[in-house]
Amino acid sequence: MEQAEVSALVALERSPMEPAVRGSQGRLAQVLDVDVVERCASGGGVDRAAVPAHLPGAVAVDQAAGRFDVRLLADGLAQLRFRTGDVRAGRARVCLLSPLWRRHGADWKIRFHQASVQPERAA
Repeated sequence: MEQAEVSALVALERSPMEPAVRGSQGRLAQVLDVDVVERCASGGGVDRAAVPAHLPGAVAVDQAAGRFDVRLLADGLAQLRFRTGDVRAGRARVCLLSPLWRRHGADWKIRFHQASVQPERAA
């Protein structure tokens, strides 16, 4: 993959962390594949129709996302791997994420998204 495409995928992955995107079904629809499946950190799963209700609306997500690794798995299918970290109630929480993005023409859409919570520790 070209570096510009890698950077674009990382920016797209970060976009739902922004309040303007989280609070807008139209903006979320721009990055969600029609067949998207979200496997949540809690172990549950949601489909495209349930994603907006699953997100905490126009609330800012105060988390650091980093260590992005982007791999092209097949023509039009890419995997991102990265981690997020935040502090909740004095406890540090780290999640490992591994979304799959599918290309539709010139646009990339999230096809599958999974988060795995790592054991918490004191902040």
